[in-house]
Amino acid sequence: MKNKILFFLITGAFLCTIVSCRKGEKDPFLSLTPRNVRLLKGEWILTKGEMKSVRDLNPTQNYTVSFSNDLLTVMHPNNPGADTSMLYSMKLDFNKKGKFTYTVEMAQNINFMEDYWSWQKTEKGKTFLQAPISGRFILGGSLWRVVGLSSEKLYLEHSKTDVASSAMNDLYHEEVFLEFEKK
Repeated sequence: MKNKILFFLITGAFLCTIVSCRKGEKDPFLSLTPRNVRLLKGEWILTKGEMKSVRDLNPTQNYTVSFSNDLLTVMHPNNPGADTSMLYSMKLDFNKKGKFTYTVEMAQNINFMEDYWSWQKTEKGKTFLQAPISGRFILGGSLWRVVGLSSEKLYLEHSKTDVASSAMNDLYHEEVFLEFEKK
């Protein structure tokens, strides 16, 4: 009986330790491969994305961007005539030396960029990817929260509030969520 209790206590402690190693909500339950290795293996292709941009004093500039199946759609709730859709693709490739390449193809234009990336951690233990990822409509920024990273999927999230004009109370809020698959 004591052996069974001891076995369950050790198993429970082991499982709690494994689960606590999980850094993102969408990380795999159990992975023997470190996040760094998962990120560096292969090219990441954008499969899904969403962005919401809200401006406090000028609601006609509010818009929502969604991406799915190689189609980027921009919707303006206060100005439907400005809605648009176009072909869009985004690829990321990270290397061990801290460099990454970033390619965006939009409306038959190709933008290529090479820059540096690194891991950042906050006091709350959240892991961020420091990399200037931005496309024309999926604006984002350079500090992305890694919501999940498996050997096949990468989930990034970015949110920002900033002053939109010289009027200090004219703020804009931006939230971006991107989902990538390994090529």
